[in-house]
Amino acid sequence: MAPVFCACGRETARNRGVKGFMSEFREVFVKAVCGRSRHAFHDTNILNTHQPVDEILGCRVTNHQYAGIVTSGGVKINGSYDIHVWYTHSAGQNTTVMTKTIDYSRAVSFDELGVDPDECHDAEANIRLTHGPICSEGSIVGTSSIRCTVDVGYLIEVIGDTRLCVKHYPGACDDYYKKDLLDAFDDDALDDELLDEFEDEADLVGEEI
Repeated sequence: MAPVFCACGRETARNRGVKGFMSEFREVFVKAVCGRSRHAFHDTNILNTHQPVDEILGCRVTNHQYAGIVTSGGVKINGSYDIHVWYTHSAGQNTTVMTKTIDYSRAVSFDELGVDPDECHDAEANIRLTHGPICSEGSIVGTSSIRCTVDVGYLIEVIGDTRLCVKHYPGACDDYYKKDLLDAFDDDALDDELLDEFEDEADLVGEEI
């Protein structure tokens, strides 16, 4: 009968290697950015005037307010802004400024944000403007209406509790090493990198008229 060798109680080189590899990593629960994306929107608004319009002299957007909430399918942005349109009428003899408040609601899905909802708990939305809102186009519709196109861009982040697998550096939190580690992270460089990522945001939206 061939001899039988029992490996019970013995740690093979392969197992030692796996354990050594795994000991370098830790699973931690943190609040982190689960997903981030930028989006540009173009709203078409119709303003009806009380008299025939001769010419549009200008258009501005003010009083922009917005807030983001996390829903079951993604992030919803609810907000409002005021459009002010300056135009001539009565054969160019008079000018009028018309103001209209616009309410809006925009939805961005988790897929668009790169978020796995099963891995992001107690999520909240962080919304920042990257452009606008501005009125990029104004035109006369018929005789007594004005069409205004408003462009606005957002940086949308979903922040929540999630699990991260991080590499463990024994002793790295000792005061002797801590300063060197902190110096290795240049906040200004990180901010510049984030700004560079969105520097072409103007390509997504128009210019103010």
